Amino acid sequence: MMNSGNEACVTDAKQFLEHFPREVGFDFYAEAGLLREMAKKALNSRKIMNRGDYHALMELENDLSQAVLASEELAEISELLREVENGADGG
Repeated sequence: MMNSGNEACVTDAKQFLEHFPREVGFDFYAEAGLLREMAKKALNSRKIMNRGDYHALMELENDLSQAVLASEELAEISELLREVENGADGG
């Protein structure tokens, strides 16, 4: 696509994709059930697998109105997030 003379389109597309998670992000994941699935995966493995999961779960932790996880599950996710932040294997 870069060689087709559409550099402006490519730049616009890259900017859109870069901002998409922040603009749509968390609510989209929650509505689609993906956030719950991601959290369950982390809880079952006791590990946050990648940066994308880390950032999405961090948003979940910071959302005071979240209804995706029970408080006990959220507390466990918070522990896993701290492990990643403290350099444990994870994201």
